Amino acid sequence: MQKVQRLDSLDLLRGIAALMVCTCHFGGELSSRNSYASILNAFHDYGKFGVQMFFVISGFVIPLSLYNGKFTISNYFTFIQKRIARLHIPYLVALLGSLIMMSISPILRHTPYPENVFTIFQSLFYGHIPNNNPVFWTLLIEWQYYFFIGIFYCLLVKYPKFSVGIVIPVLILISRIGWISSVHFFSFITFFLIGNVGFLIYTKHGNVLLNRLILAGLIIFSFCSYEIAPALVSILTILCILFYKKATPKPLLFPGKISYAIYLIHWPIGIKFLRLPYPILQQHSVWIMLVFTLLMIIFLSWYFNKWIEMPAEKLAGKFKYQQKQKTLPVRLPQLA
Repeated sequence: MQKVQRLDSLDLLRGIAALMVCTCHFGGELSSRNSYASILNAFHDYGKFGVQMFFVISGFVIPLSLYNGKFTISNYFTFIQKRIARLHIPYLVALLGSLIMMSISPILRHTPYPENVFTIFQSLFYGHIPNNNPVFWTLLIEWQYYFFIGIFYCLLVKYPKFSVGIVIPVLILISRIGWISSVHFFSFITFFLIGNVGFLIYTKHGNVLLNRLILAGLIIFSFCSYEIAPALVSILTILCILFYKKATPKPLLFPGKISYAIYLIHWPIGIKFLRLPYPILQQHSVWIMLVFTLLMIIFLSWYFNKWIEMPAEKLAGKFKYQQKQKTLPVRLPQLA
């Protein structure tokens, strides 16, 4: 199995997706009672589709990572352990920070704290979304995807034609069943599957024509089932991954390298910061505040990445996939 090189386009797209989500939330916060409301509302209305971009990227990059690591089904629980170390530990730190920041307003206003022991316990495992950080809702979907892809990946690489021609259409049909849509992952499975098929095309697994036909079918289905904007975002994302092969300047890749930190902390810090000076802002100062807040979040995310994410990533690296050793055939002594 040949190892596939890292793609600059992945970090570039991660950074774009993270900044889209930031401008969505910050634009929505700044739009009220402002003469630039139409532009800021556009940031809010379209920036949210950075989430779908993240889903397509995850659909592509997680199978690619498993492929590079020579993953087998026997390593399933190791894969989950690696995900816990890499992603759940930073999440818990961000959750703690959100809960602490959430206590500031009740203390100043002498109002009850909005969380309790039970909701905090639920939040530890993505079962509850704190009001102070509503972006956490996507993390539950990502974790449901991880449990799914650890199994589906083995089917993808071992039986790619069967997976693409039979299993993926069946999964799409299942996702349309009312009761199954309560599992949030199935409401967005199309975007993950677009990334999965893109992975097969990139690594040249299965039949080229069949892969392209199914990818086209998934894209058409996304246009029929979702808004036009997320469907366009998904197709542009997978096309960029597959066809943008040029080296990208490092400054443009930097937001992508800290995109998870940006996603985790931008709401409780950025929104609270924008609410402090906003009543005294002049109309034209809104753009200064927006840019300054984005730069502040990027700076703080860099620190979060350095002191929280990188140690978590180092810990995740200690969990190694066990490779099956090939047994040599035993030669019996020949009788004279």
